Amino acid sequence: MLRRIILALVLSALASVQGVAWAGAANVTLDGKFVLIAADGPEGETLQEYLQVGSTHYRLDSNGSLPFATGQPVEVTGTRDGDRVDVVTSRPTGAAPMVRTTGPISILAILVYWSVPPDDVTPSQAVTQIGTTDNAWYQEVSYGQTSLTATSTPWLQIAPPLNCTYDLAQTAEGAATSAGYDLSAFDRRLFYFPDGGCTDKGRGGWAEIGGPRIWIHGVMATRATVHEVGHTYGLWHANSLTCTDEVGDFVPLSTTCTTTEYGDPFDAMGQEAMGQVHFNASMKDYLGWMGGREETVSGPASFTLRPIEEGQAGLQGVKLIDGAETFWLEFRQPIGVDAYVLSSYPGSTDGILIHRREANPAWSDILDMRPGGDNRDAALPAGATWVDPLGDVTISVGEVSPSGAQVTVDYTAPPTVSAPVSSFVWNQQLSQGPQVTVQSKVTWSSTGGSAVCSYQAQMKVNGGSFADLALASPTATKATTAVAVGNAYRFRVRAIGCHGGVGPWAKGAAFTVHGFQQGAATYGTGWSSGALSGSWGGTVRYTTRAGKSATFTFTGQAIAWVGTRGPVYGSADVYIDDVLYRTVHANASVTKSSYVVAANNWAGTSGTHTIKVVNRATSGHPRIDVDGFIVLS
Repeated sequence: MLRRIILALVLSALASVQGVAWAGAANVTLDGKFVLIAADGPEGETLQEYLQVGSTHYRLDSNGSLPFATGQPVEVTGTRDGDRVDVVTSRPTGAAPMVRTTGPISILAILVYWSVPPDDVTPSQAVTQIGTTDNAWYQEVSYGQTSLTATSTPWLQIAPPLNCTYDLAQTAEGAATSAGYDLSAFDRRLFYFPDGGCTDKGRGGWAEIGGPRIWIHGVMATRATVHEVGHTYGLWHANSLTCTDEVGDFVPLSTTCTTTEYGDPFDAMGQEAMGQVHFNASMKDYLGWMGGREETVSGPASFTLRPIEEGQAGLQGVKLIDGAETFWLEFRQPIGVDAYVLSSYPGSTDGILIHRREANPAWSDILDMRPGGDNRDAALPAGATWVDPLGDVTISVGEVSPSGAQVTVDYTAPPTVSAPVSSFVWNQQLSQGPQVTVQSKVTWSSTGGSAVCSYQAQMKVNGGSFADLALASPTATKATTAVAVGNAYRFRVRAIGCHGGVGPWAKGAAFTVHGFQQGAATYGTGWSSGALSGSWGGTVRYTTRAGKSATFTFTGQAIAWVGTRGPVYGSADVYIDDVLYRTVHANASVTKSSYVVAANNWAGTSGTHTIKVVNRATSGHPRIDVDGFIVLS
C-alpha cells in the first residue's frame, strides 16, 4: 500500500513539472527558447517551430509563423499532447540573440547510422566537403568575411531515434561526446546519416534558422551543404514571383502574384539544381557582407553595377526604395562559383537581376523581367525599361559589358492636389452657443503625379498649429467642420501616393468668419421686422409679397444667406452679382430658424459681390425671412 502511495506522489510531481500534464492533453504555460527549423528537399520546405525547455523540444502548432528568432526566450500557452503544443498565446520574454555571420565558423560533422548501414561518405570526405569546398565557397561569396573549418567523427552507431530532429540530434551529440569530442568547441554541429535512415526520405536536409544544428540526409554535396549552412547564418529562402495583369498576361510584378518557394534559380538558397551560385545582393546585405559595395537609392539616379562575383570592392548592389517596397539590383557574370551555372544561361547575365525584399529581410523574391517562361532568363536586358506598376519607379538598363551594366532610375513625381476651397454647407441650422458656428465644407482634388491612396487635411485656427481633420475615407476629397463667427482659419491638404510618395502641402486662402445680422441688408418696401424664437439675435426681417427684395453687398470668398424654413415659407430667387443663381425653397413641415437657405463660393478668391433675395410669394405659404448673412473673407 505504501509503495502505491509513493508511486502516486511521484506521478503527481511529474505531472506538475513545467506546468505540463504527465499524460494526455492538458493546458500548459511553458517558458523556454524558440527554435525554427527549415526542412529542405524536393517536396518543398516545411517551417517547423519548436520550444526548447531544458533538454526537451516541444513541436509548436500555430496559425502562421510565430514572430520569434531561434534562441529567443519566449512564453507559450496552449494545449500540450505528448511532445506537441497547440499554441494559444505566445510572447517574448527576452531579446533575440545575435547571429554571427562573419569570421571563422567551426563545424563538427557527426556521422551516425542505425538501421541503414553507413554509406560511402568517409570522415575525410566530410572534412573536405565542408572545410575545403564549402569554405572556399563561403570565402568567395562573403568577400573573405567568413570561413569554415571542419572536423568529423568516425561513423557512430546510435540507437534508432524517435524522430529525425531533436531526438536524433541529442542521441548523436551523446555519441560524439562519448567518442571524446567536445561539442562546446564548435560553432555548428552537422548530423550526417545515410539516405533511408529517416521516415522523411524525401528531405535532403534541414537546419535551424540562425541556430547551430544541421541535419543532412544522404547528400554530402555542395548544393546541400552550403544551403543548410546558409540557414544557420539566419537566411530563409530565395523565392520567385509569378504575376499576371488584369487580362491574365504574365508580368514581372502586379497585385496578382504567387510565390514559389526556392524559385530563384540564381541563389544558393533557391533552386536545388542551381544551388551553388552566389547569394543575391539582398541576402548578402542582410548578412552584413555588402559594406563598401552597395548604395541606397530613393530618387533619380544613374550608376554602373559591377559583377557581384568580383572580389574587388565596387558598386555591386543597389538598394532601391519605392515607397513601401524595397528592391535590390545586381549584375551577374559567369565568374568563380557562378561560372558553371551562369555560362549556360545568358538571360541571367545580359542585364540586371531585380529582387524584391520581403517583410522578413531574410527572404527575397526574384522578379522575372522576361515573364511567361521559366525564370532562368530573368534579367532586365540592355536597352529595356521596366516601370513598377505598383509604385513610382522606372528602371532602364543601358550598355552592358562583362565589366558592368549601366542603369538609370527615375521616379514619378509624388501626387499633388489643388488648394482646398472653403464653402458653406446648405440646409443646416446655426449653432448659437458662446460663439455662433456654422458647418463649412472644404474640398480639393488630385492634380497630378502618382496614384493617390490617401489624403491628409489639416486646419489652423487663429494662427495656431495645424491639426488633422477627420476624413470619411482615406481617399475622400472633402471634409466638413464647424467654423465660428469671429475666428480666423486656414486649411491645407496633401496627397500620399499608394507606395509612400508624399506630395507637398496645398494651402487654401486664409479667411475670417464674419457674421452680419438682418440689419446689414438693404430692403425695399413690403418688408417687416418681428421677433422669432430661435432666430439669430431674436428678430428677423420678413415679407409675404411677391417681387420684394433684400440686397447685401460684401467682400469675401463665400456667402451664406441665413433665413427660416417651415410650413408658412415659400420660394425665392437668389441673384449673385445681378445674375440669377438659383431658386430656393424654404417650405418644410417643421419650422427651423437660423437656417442656411442658400450659399455660394468663389473658389477661395475674395472679391466684392452682391447677393439679392427676391420673394416669389408662393401660394399658400408666401413668406420668406432674412435672418442675416455669414461671409468668409
